[in-house]
Amino acid sequence: MKQLWQRVVGMSILFDSKIQEERVGVLLPTSIAGMSTIFGLLHSGRTPAILNSSMDASTLCSCLTTGDIKTIVTSRTFIKKGRFEELIKEVAKQAKIVYLEDLKECMTLTLKLQVLANQNQPVTSKASDILLFTSGSEGTPKGVLLTHNNIFANIQQARVSVDFTSQDKLMNALPIFHSFGLILTFLCPLCHVPTYLIPSPLLYKAIPALTYEKNGTILFGTSTFLSAYGRNADAFDFSRLRYVFCGAEKLQDAVRTQWMEKFGVRILEGYGLTETAPILALQTPLLYKKGTLGCLLPGVRYRLEPVEGVEEGGKLQIQAPNLMRGYLLAGQGFVPTPEWFDTGDIVKMDKDEYLSIQGRAKRFVKVGGEMVSLAVVEEYAKQAIGDGTFVAIRILDNKKGERIELVTTSESATKERLREYWKEHNYSNLSFPSRFHIVKEIPLLGSGKVDVTRITKEIQSLYE
Repeated sequence: MKQLWQRVVGMSILFDSKIQEERVGVLLPTSIAGMSTIFGLLHSGRTPAILNSSMDASTLCSCLTTGDIKTIVTSRTFIKKGRFEELIKEVAKQAKIVYLEDLKECMTLTLKLQVLANQNQPVTSKASDILLFTSGSEGTPKGVLLTHNNIFANIQQARVSVDFTSQDKLMNALPIFHSFGLILTFLCPLCHVPTYLIPSPLLYKAIPALTYEKNGTILFGTSTFLSAYGRNADAFDFSRLRYVFCGAEKLQDAVRTQWMEKFGVRILEGYGLTETAPILALQTPLLYKKGTLGCLLPGVRYRLEPVEGVEEGGKLQIQAPNLMRGYLLAGQGFVPTPEWFDTGDIVKMDKDEYLSIQGRAKRFVKVGGEMVSLAVVEEYAKQAIGDGTFVAIRILDNKKGERIELVTTSESATKERLREYWKEHNYSNLSFPSRFHIVKEIPLLGSGKVDVTRITKEIQSLYE
């Protein structure tokens, strides 16, 4: 920890001499270099803007414009290994690139003496925020300003719910540009939880082996990543795990079963948003109910806004200490968080206040006076056909107002097979897609999420 702090102080001094701007982009993997860069910028009074290396160049450049980012700190090694040469070439047209390798050459004896002289000085950082960006799955990415208090509050909320200890060994391969990965990076130095920072979650064979080698007790991942780890791991690789947490996407039943049968581990799910730093609700061994995402974290107040056509639950609105200060929006600048923040998710709470997600409000379609979840339509279609990817979309209809159409990569998907499945399970005809489109590939965002906006525009254009 002392060496990490000395590195942070040294980088803070270098940033003071090399960078003038108060808001600085960070394009680095989950690593000690990434952690010390973020803390170094904070120590120097600057706001780190964590950039998503998986975005395409145009989307990333739009983030730079939204965040008014003129300088980016990155690494030549990272750019080379990640094959981001073309990305950095485009980004360099809009921002100055500062490489960590060049800063390392500035580590003179004089600087090292400055570090020793200043390492025990109290931190009086003027920076109060960390800037993240949403994935852009529903349009242009938004800048999310999280204060230090937001992040620290979420860490404490998590620690109250889960017994993290200094005896644990936390395995974190989630990227720091994702708020889930970022909070784990902060958990290590702020709460003395030993953490291994793994530069990529795509190391499907290495991560199980590393977890075994380092006696890892806590593992975080998405459903997709956990599925890949489970396929590539030997039964004993995860034998010492106490907790496995899944977030960012819905945990698939097949993955849940795979981990229970192969490793004897029950995966716990969490729910959250970039705007909430990120955790809002969490399953724990004591607060676990099948079919739910656990309970809201301590300190989170909520109300459910009624939604026409939705009989159970409503749109989730919250007040919380981990809720962001506000957005940075393209063309608008800073927009403060309202008194009650609308999550955009339709949820329901049972009598014991266990939360379950019905779907995104924007992913509901009003058909025949009732609200139909597109996520549910996708789930039904997946169960009916088995193979391929399915995306249900809302299409504007001059006569009906809205209708549901299904886009899939499965060549075996037919209207007859789906209708038979709908009838067999007594599903409402209102949820049955009116048309089908078989495509070779589903467009994805850099984050790996389905680009629903692009798909919808492409299908809608067929009728114009």
